[in-house]
Amino acid sequence: MDLAQQVLSRTNAGEAANDLLSRRLELAEHRPLVISVVDIRHADLPSARRLSHLVRRLLATRMIVVLTDDQIVRTSPLPLRAEVLRSPGLLRIIVAPLDPETVGQLVVARLGAGVDHEKSRWFREATGGNPVLLRALLADCETAGEALA
Repeated sequence: MDLAQQVLSRTNAGEAANDLLSRRLELAEHRPLVISVVDIRHADLPSARRLSHLVRRLLATRMIVVLTDDQIVRTSPLPLRAEVLRSPGLLRIIVAPLDPETVGQLVVARLGAGVDHEKSRWFREATGGNPVLLRALLADCETAGEALA
């Protein structure tokens, strides 16, 4: 039984999460470890508490935690967010949305030179300049064989 199966087989979620956290800390004693959490705003409170505990111990480990979030989307503040923003080891990287010109270049590169300015603007508005959303929408358009605008 691998680690994930062992953790999932537990009936007590808190016990399973504590066990998983302890195992991650043990791993970090022997080799560097990266933990990545995408869209932290979707974390439930117990998960946020575990991550908060982990963040407090980072400086004493060979571990890095990478958290992503969307600053445009307003959500209720998590205790984790406040704690992370005060963390002494914090390196905050703010990634701006793609500008309209770059969106237009990517749309033309994927859908062809026949894409007009209005269609490129539609893609920018539909995705907010988010590169992940833009790539997904362009892939859907390629699959459908047409621009969805």
